[in-house]
Amino acid sequence: MEAGSDDLSTTHSGFRIISTSSKSSLLRDWVSDEHANMFLPIPAQPMDEDEECTVLLATGCVKDKVDTLLRFATLYRQNMSSDNVLKNRKLGTRTLVRIASRLARFPWDDDLYGLISRSLLAEFLPATERMNLEVLFDDCKIRKAAPMVILTPY
Repeated sequence: MEAGSDDLSTTHSGFRIISTSSKSSLLRDWVSDEHANMFLPIPAQPMDEDEECTVLLATGCVKDKVDTLLRFATLYRQNMSSDNVLKNRKLGTRTLVRIASRLARFPWDDDLYGLISRSLLAEFLPATERMNLEVLFDDCKIRKAAPMVILTPY
């Protein structure tokens, strides 16, 4: 609000608050009823792809890996059903930042397939969702890394 004005103004489009909590139902599980009434949930606009790309590049991850990661995330988010959102299988910016940071920190271990699979807990997904995930990996040309073989002399 401006000084001396009783009118409400809109939030600047660049304003962001990113927060997480446990799997609560509408603020009731982690704050008391008295305090929950003080919160006003505002639907947040998701970051556009350019903004998300800038955030991921700030981790030090190389551009081609960030592009592949964003292409996969975009397809995954488009194909995700509302049932999956409720089960917390969302591939959000926080998860992408964690993956990009790991890729930047350990550039020799650039197994995007493994990183994404572990982030989405792919081994615990139902068969149909796992098959859909494999299709998305193929669409984005993300291949499963060959297992590392260590030869030891006898």
